[in-house]
Amino acid sequence: MRTALTLACLAAVLGASADAAAWCRMTSSRRAPTVTQPCVFPDPTTDPPEQYLEWRRPCTGIALSVSSPSADLTDEEVLGVLSRSIATWNAVTCDGTPIGYDLILMEERTTCDGPLYRDGGGNVNSVEFIYDWAEHMYDANAFAVTTVWHRRSTGEILDADMDLNERRGPYGICPPEGCDTRIVDLENVVTHEMGHYLGLAHSQERDATMYASAVAGEVLKRDLAADDIEGMCTIYPPGRPEGECDYTPRGGLDLDCQTGCCTVAPGRPGGPIWPLALLLVIPLRALASRRRS
Repeated sequence: MRTALTLACLAAVLGASADAAAWCRMTSSRRAPTVTQPCVFPDPTTDPPEQYLEWRRPCTGIALSVSSPSADLTDEEVLGVLSRSIATWNAVTCDGTPIGYDLILMEERTTCDGPLYRDGGGNVNSVEFIYDWAEHMYDANAFAVTTVWHRRSTGEILDADMDLNERRGPYGICPPEGCDTRIVDLENVVTHEMGHYLGLAHSQERDATMYASAVAGEVLKRDLAADDIEGMCTIYPPGRPEGECDYTPRGGLDLDCQTGCCTVAPGRPGGPIWPLALLLVIPLRALASRRRS
């Protein structure tokens, strides 16, 4: 059984774990976080027991779509942003030792124009700019949504797709001091979304990359805070996940999202779960599992 969870990054203002840690993990739970309980912890009494979400393979790859390019940036600029955001997460070390997970930007390009996971077929983790945002039933205020397909019984992440809201642009590449509020720094958005790709939920730490709010022009989320690093070292400590590195997606690599049978995205409920800029939306159904941010 697979489920789909959705985390939505909104354009307004947004504001963890126990023991003073502010970071939270994604779970297979259908329960939503609240102001008083910002982290949803797995309930072992459910059937199947709820699980934390994580990749169970030591490496994966993600590809940029050719079907829905950015209206504001060249493909080379977008690829540069993706490369830098990936490098930021890959550079995490735990007491001086690299984390046990590696993510690459694939040279190949995909034709995806929205999230898709084929149960029993070829797949690709994709990044695409979405123009028909309303038709995808996403919140109109969201900068981006990352769909994390997972197995409810184990919490294993099977596939993840990042949708960027073209309606919330224009997107740009801001200088280190940031831009004015007319430009959305793409790297700021993408680096946050990569955290959801990896299994992190939102943080209450205002300086954290995974803090659930962003405004146009900011660049605060390009670099990881100690809170983000602690979360990564908990999910992917050195030596885990075990196994040989193989970037091939589950079911084999299939860059063509326009043909073939697939598990389609379930509907998405509306409304914020937290009262600020980044929202956690959790649409679930028995066949398809995903999560977004």
